[in-house]
Amino acid sequence: YTLAAQKDPSEPLAHVNLGNLYAGKGDWARAEPAYARYTELRPTDADGWHRLGAARFYTERYSAAVGAF
Repeated sequence: YTLAAQKDPSEPLAHVNLGNLYAGKGDWARAEPAYARYTELRPTDADGWHRLGAARFYTERYSAAVGAF
C-alpha cells in the first residue's frame, strides 16, 4: 500500500488501506497520517474520520481526536 500511495497520492483507497495495515499492527503513529490524507480526499466519509480519531486517540492526541470524531 505504501507504493500505491506514493505512486498515486490522490487515490483514497491506497491511504485508508495503508492506515488499516499500520493500525492492525498497533502502529497508530504511522496510521494517523494515512488516515488524515484519506479524510482530505474523502471529507464526507464518516468511517474515515472515525479511523482518524482512533489513531489520534491511541497516540494520546486527545484534543485532535475529538475534532475527528
